[in-house]
Amino acid sequence: MEKSLTPPITLGFVLIPRFSMLAFFSAVEPLRIANRLAGRAPIVGS
Repeated sequence: MEKSLTPPITLGFVLIPRFSMLAFFSAVEPLRIANRLAGRAPIVGS
């Protein structure tokens, strides 16, 4: 599998009170899978 040479993209999510975690995971999971298929490092939270 060929690794990508593009720089990482920084994304931010603003979670408000009573925000649905299902919606958050539905947004994050495809990004995590794309990183894995591209052979990139896992998503790091801060």
